[in-house]
Amino acid sequence: MVSSSRISSEPVRSLSAEDLGILVDEESEAQDDNPSLIDVLPDGDIVLNVAQELLSDGYSGVIFFGPPATGKSWYARKIAEQIVGHDSGKVRFVQFHPSYQYEDFVEGVKVTHEGGFEFEDKHFLIACEEAKKHSGPFFLVIDELSRCDPVRVFGEMLTYVEHSKRGEVFFLPSGRETYVPENLFILATMNPLDRGVDEVDMAFERRFAKIEMRPDEEQLKVFLEDKSFDPHVIEGVLEFFRFVNETENPYAHVGHAYFSNVSDTQSLKRLWQYQLRFHLEKAYRVDPAGFRDIEMKWEELVSSRL
Repeated sequence: MVSSSRISSEPVRSLSAEDLGILVDEESEAQDDNPSLIDVLPDGDIVLNVAQELLSDGYSGVIFFGPPATGKSWYARKIAEQIVGHDSGKVRFVQFHPSYQYEDFVEGVKVTHEGGFEFEDKHFLIACEEAKKHSGPFFLVIDELSRCDPVRVFGEMLTYVEHSKRGEVFFLPSGRETYVPENLFILATMNPLDRGVDEVDMAFERRFAKIEMRPDEEQLKVFLEDKSFDPHVIEGVLEFFRFVNETENPYAHVGHAYFSNVSDTQSLKRLWQYQLRFHLEKAYRVDPAGFRDIEMKWEELVSSRL
């Protein structure tokens, strides 16, 4: 799932919030022991541990990037929730889109009841103010970072999210004063094939670490074995998965999470008919012959075994 060229296969030291230099509320620790919580990442999870290590290195945040359905959004959410002890009040979520602006993310203007105007805190400033109320870590999780121009959206915050600038008071364009607290962390997701990736300049990327999330054949195998698929079917799906992700067309690559909700042969057929087929057809929209090759591979390796 994680790029082997970016992350060592050696065990990674697990870091607590204390290791990150952040105090943890007793309430959060109690919630973390709640046996009713599910989908808790194990201490040995490499993505969790590497993200913690990177945050402790002083990065403003971590960007998870990779093809669709490789677990980017899932990990960003789970890591944030786990570090804060599953306290939903310490995690704020926002999704970027092509029309997203500074006025949507940092500071906007609203009409008052008297018919005038006043400045209004948006997601980032709200996250800053909420983080200041807590002694423990606070996370802002940004989905689809590359769907817009993040440098334009962040504005002057690009300077003050850097940890050397944390706590430093500065003026917003409105003239109001603020600062970015040390306990605010950013986790973001990005598809490297989005058109907006070209707009993510070096000044922005320098402040963030990046973890590459790749299609994971082993995780796909776990999904299928958990649903007791015939080994012959599993073998065919894995071979098709391998074939697609080894093509030279990066837009055709698919993640393992596409198969996470497959429960039987009928749902596997529906996955192809109503989702995967459209993804791949779009990837080969200027190469119909390429799509037919993919389609024939599915028929040969998967459909014929169902």
